[in-house]
Amino acid sequence: MKPDEKELIAIVEEVVKKHGTVKSQHDLAELVVKEVRKKYPGFLLSSKRARAIALKAPGVGVKVHTKKSGVDRPETCPACGSGLSGLYARNLLNERVLIGLSCENCGYSGVFKKFAPFRYEFYPRKNIKRENR
Repeated sequence: MKPDEKELIAIVEEVVKKHGTVKSQHDLAELVVKEVRKKYPGFLLSSKRARAIALKAPGVGVKVHTKKSGVDRPETCPACGSGLSGLYARNLLNERVLIGLSCENCGYSGVFKKFAPFRYEFYPRKNIKRENR
């Protein structure tokens, strides 16, 4: 047997609440596997899947650190796959210019030429809204 999605979301929330800020998706996966194996021996979880589950957990916030790369502007969010919205500012000529991209689903944001995610941090949310993200 293995845990279902709802059980995994609850475990991810519990782990993040217990440990405070978790500094990487690899660390999150290790902590979740350690917790799940108490009930389901032999359970495995990839870092990518741990991140995907954390993005669905209403009690977990995700901060995406980005870096400069040669990659062009992404069409979809590199963290969760949702659509991206533009971040705009006004220049000295009062023209509206695109300065970055953000995701309303998971909180990802990237500014000019810094679109590639390189680290994810997970933290407990204070005011939890119980709705699907």
